[in-house]
Amino acid sequence: EFLTMILIENQLLYLLEDNKMVAYISFPKVDANKVNITHTYTHPSRRGEGIAKEMMDVLYDHLKENNLKATLSCSYAVFYFNRHQEKRDVL
Repeated sequence: EFLTMILIENQLLYLLEDNKMVAYISFPKVDANKVNITHTYTHPSRRGEGIAKEMMDVLYDHLKENNLKATLSCSYAVFYFNRHQEKRDVL
């Protein structure tokens, strides 16, 4: 099974080979240099596989590469950044 992530506007989509979306993260812009991570979703059939963490890792890299900061409205994002203190530089 081939999985891919696609960044479209302010969403990161996690797709299966047949283009079925199984997870996503929403992070609308607050201003030119800041986004708000508002929602992380993983389909129930795929939970527990580390998909949300993998997506947050990719989002972190995207934020760093684009000199963006983030605020956190999503409970999973709060959990992620509490667990990964070394990545709090984007907050």
